[in-house]
Amino acid sequence: MLHKNHTLKAVYIILIFSFCSTANSYTYPSSEKQNTILTNSQLIDNPSYFDFSPQAESIYKKSIYQAIFRLIKNNKIDEAESRVSNLLKNSTPEAEIFNLKALIAISKKDIKLAITNYKKAIELNPEDLLAHTALANVFFDSKKITEASNYANKALTINKKSTIPYKILSKIAENQDKLQEAKNILLTGQKNVRGEATLEIEIATSLGDLYISEKQPQKVLTIAQDIANRYPSNNATLDFLVRAQLANKQTKQAEQTLRQLIKQDTSDSKHRLVLISLLINSKKNEEEILPLLNEVSLIDPNNIQTLITTAALLTKLKHYPEALKTADEIKRLSPNTGIADQIKGKIYIDEKKYNQALSLYRKIYRTQPTKKTLFKIIDILMIQNKHQEAISLLDKELNKDNNNVAAHYKLATIYQQQQNLDKSENHYKKVIDALPNNTLALNNLAWLYYEHNLPEAISLAKKAYELDPKSANIIDTYGSILIKQKKFNQGIEILQKGVKLAPKNYNIQYHLAQAYSKSNQNKLALEILNRILKNEHNFTEKKLAQLLFNKLSSNQTLIH
Repeated sequence: MLHKNHTLKAVYIILIFSFCSTANSYTYPSSEKQNTILTNSQLIDNPSYFDFSPQAESIYKKSIYQAIFRLIKNNKIDEAESRVSNLLKNSTPEAEIFNLKALIAISKKDIKLAITNYKKAIELNPEDLLAHTALANVFFDSKKITEASNYANKALTINKKSTIPYKILSKIAENQDKLQEAKNILLTGQKNVRGEATLEIEIATSLGDLYISEKQPQKVLTIAQDIANRYPSNNATLDFLVRAQLANKQTKQAEQTLRQLIKQDTSDSKHRLVLISLLINSKKNEEEILPLLNEVSLIDPNNIQTLITTAALLTKLKHYPEALKTADEIKRLSPNTGIADQIKGKIYIDEKKYNQALSLYRKIYRTQPTKKTLFKIIDILMIQNKHQEAISLLDKELNKDNNNVAAHYKLATIYQQQQNLDKSENHYKKVIDALPNNTLALNNLAWLYYEHNLPEAISLAKKAYELDPKSANIIDTYGSILIKQKKFNQGIEILQKGVKLAPKNYNIQYHLAQAYSKSNQNKLALEILNRILKNEHNFTEKKLAQLLFNKLSSNQTLIH
C-alpha cells in the first residue's frame, strides 16, 4: 500500500530495477580488459577513458549510473551531485542522468526541481518507464491526482508489467471511495504479471490490504494459496501465505508454512522469530523453541532488532538469566540508546524484583526524562503501595506543566483506587476538558460516578459507548449502569454484546449474571456463574460471583 511521504523509497525501488536489470549479465571480452584498475571516482570522471564497443559502452554507462545511485542511497548527495555534473560536461546528455538529478533533488526535498528533471528525461526518451513512474509517484504524493493518473497510465502503456503504476492508480481510486475500481485495477495488474512470482506477490499484497480493510481476510488467503500452489518453493510466496494465514487466524497452518520457510533458508532469522512467537503463544514445548532461539542468535549475532525480539521472547518464556545476557549484548552494541536498560527493567518487573526495576528506571529517567519512563516508576510505586510518593511525583510534573493530560489521567486513576471522589473527579475533568472524546476518561469517570450512586454516570457512559461501541470495558460500564437504573432489557442486550466481544473477561459475565438475577432470570444467571466459577482463572470479582452463586443456589433449593 502506498503512503504519503514514501516518494524517496519508492523511487529507489524503481531505480534499483532499472539499473540492475542487465548490469550483471555482461562479460567483458578479453580484448577490453585493462591492466590499470580505476576507482569508481576515476571511472565516473573519465567517461571516455576506454574505447568500448556499443554493447560494452552501454554496460559501462550503467555501471557509472549504479555507482552514482549508490552514493545517493548512502546519502553522499554532494559527491553524487558532483559526479552527475561531470557526466553532463563530458558526455552526451541521457535520460538516465536526469533521472539521477531528479533523485538528488528529491533527496534534498526539492520536488519542483525533481519534476523538471524527470520531464527532461522524458524529452530525451519519451518511453522512459522510470521517469513516468517516478512522476506518477511524485504527483500522487503532492495530491495532484490528474497528473499522477496520466503518468501512471502512460507507464503502463510502456510496460504493462510495471507494478507501481497499478498501485498508484488503485490508491487514487481507494482515496475517492471507489473500492471496487481500486480492486479491479489491481486484479488487472495481477493478470498482467501472472507467471512472475515476485511481481504477483507485490500486486497481491496491495490487493490483500484492500480486502483486509473490508474485513475479508478469506479472499487474501485464497489469493495466497493460489500463488503458493504455483510457486510452492518460493520464499516470498510462502511469506505472503504466512501473513494471509495469520490474518485468518490459521495458526497451525502458519506454523507449518514457517517451518517450510526456515528449512529452505538457514539464514532466515525473521521467520524463525515469528514461529517462536506463535509457539510461545500456543504454549508449545520449549524443546522446539530454545533451539530456534539459538539459531537466531547465530544467524544475526549483531542485529539489534533481532536481539530485542529475542530478549522479549526469552522474558516471555521466563528464561530471565538468558534474557538479561541478551540485554547486556544489546548494551554492548548500542551503549547510548537506553534500549538495554528498558529491557532489563521489564525483566525485573516480570521477575517481581521491583526494587531493582525502580532503581533502574530512576537511573533512566535522570538521563532520559520521558513520560513513558516516569509512568513505569509510578506503576512500580503503586505495586509497592507507595501511593503518596507516586502522587508527589505526578504533582511535580503538573507544577511544571498543568496541561499535562497524561499526568492528570494517571492521578485520576490513583485517586479512584483510593476512592477519593473529589480529587479523582477533578483530574478526570481536566482530561475531558482537554480531550472531550477521550473514551478512557469518560468511561472511568462514569464508573466512578456509578460506584458513588451519582446520576451523571449514565450520560458519560453513553457518550463513551457511542464513541467506541466495540470496547468491552466501555460496554461493561454502560451495561452495568443501565442495569442499576433498572433498564434491564437494554442493559442485558449491551452486556451480552460485551460477552461476545470478550468471552474471557469473566467480570463482564458476572455482571451479566447479576443483570439476569435482578430481572428474575435466575436460571440463566446460575448457568453463567456455574461456568465461570468452574474455570481455574481468577478475576477481580470472583468472590462476589461466588456469593451470588451461593445465594441463588440456596433460593433454588428452597423453591424445590
